[in-house]
Amino acid sequence: MAVVFIRHFQSPVVKAANRELSFCLLINITAGFVLPLITISQPSQAICAVIEPWRYITSSLSVSVLLVKTMKLLRAFQITYVAKWLKKVSASTSGQFASVILLNSVEVILAILWGTLDSPYTKTDIKKGQYITFTCSHYQTILGRVLEISMLTYLIFLSLLCAFYAFKARTLPENFNEARYIGFAMYILLLSWITFYPVQTSLEGWYVAVVSCTTALVSSYGLLACMFVPKVYVILRHPEQNTPQFLRNELRTANSIVPVTCSYPRATGETAGKK
Repeated sequence: MAVVFIRHFQSPVVKAANRELSFCLLINITAGFVLPLITISQPSQAICAVIEPWRYITSSLSVSVLLVKTMKLLRAFQITYVAKWLKKVSASTSGQFASVILLNSVEVILAILWGTLDSPYTKTDIKKGQYITFTCSHYQTILGRVLEISMLTYLIFLSLLCAFYAFKARTLPENFNEARYIGFAMYILLLSWITFYPVQTSLEGWYVAVVSCTTALVSSYGLLACMFVPKVYVILRHPEQNTPQFLRNELRTANSIVPVTCSYPRATGETAGKK
């Protein structure tokens, strides 16, 4: 995916997909693929301290990028139900990256507090005459549990917010309707977390590692399939749609379909009298 995007970096499809944020998302998806490799390795104090916050932060970063991409898409068509401050910050590349950092900073702060105040640790379970199991225990006190639930709550809030705005943008023309794929990605991410969290809190042993790896891979593959496969398909299979003229025609169609909010100057008394 990255090779195709780099080779066609100046193409209209890649530009329309917000190149900078797309590469940021691709790097984060790669980090999501690395997570299962660490999960199946033998737990240590360092691995246990990193692996759970890593899962939350990578998911939150993906959602933050998709939320900002959705805001930019809605702003381009002047959809009226976007918050004013989000419209302003999505106007420039620096503003978009600042928004992503700001949205993800909450999870980073909670992760630092979690690691500092009640860090996950290695737990050894000895079954006499059978086997010894090494697992990661997420917290030692109620404070660690509260911090983990806070990270999960914030992640779900961001995901629902992103899914809401993506649903609102579903009627945009197909070539501009990245929000449709963003919505699918959010549904996959939410289903993964709905599956993972109950298993994590109710089961012990290797079952948790299996479900953890599976849900991490499902989330990463879902993001990759929804956000990059359609664009790569157009670039490789339909190059005639990857031209400025084709996108201009689509934009004219979009302007004739999507209502644009405009402000008109009020008529003065003299102008009103002439009418």
